[in-house]
Amino acid sequence: MNCEENSANLNFIQQSYILKKSFIITILIIFSGWFNSVVFAQVESAEFLTRWASSERYTLEVLDKMPESGIQFKVDSSAMSFGEQIAHIGKTITMLSKNFLKAPSFTFQIDPANASKEQLKEYISACYQYSVETINQLSNKDLEEIIPVMGTDVNRRQVMALMMDHTSHHRGSAVVYLRMYGIDPPIFVRF
Repeated sequence: MNCEENSANLNFIQQSYILKKSFIITILIIFSGWFNSVVFAQVESAEFLTRWASSERYTLEVLDKMPESGIQFKVDSSAMSFGEQIAHIGKTITMLSKNFLKAPSFTFQIDPANASKEQLKEYISACYQYSVETINQLSNKDLEEIIPVMGTDVNRRQVMALMMDHTSHHRGSAVVYLRMYGIDPPIFVRF
């Protein structure tokens, strides 16, 4: 072999090495992106569900503070009663889960105008559980899918955030009802 052939062989080997290295790096980048999206989706859902469990616990504590005699208490004749505020939280959790988070039908019903404290506890716990089971069934692709929700296109993660915001809003109203009924609300559950 002469110098030219050696140089050509060496050049070919270097190019092959560079191509193999580039291919491996490309595969690693693709895998890394996929891996990160899967892991972060799980972390985000897991973080939401951890916070959601705290939300349930605090909602039940707020409900527990109100005596049976105050369940139908209203701050104004045109407003929802305390019990209706709590039932509305559950109804919205199930509606959002069913209509936008791919959940099956929810069959547990309650008459908020006549529900006892114990019935409200069972109902709100069932609603939270229904949403947890629903969220646990969603894939990363499901969570990122853009869907129409009440006139706006959002992904399902945003629906989950709406569920949290709506719950906080109405539970906050229930806390005000407690204070107006002369009861100190429970300490907020942070984590």
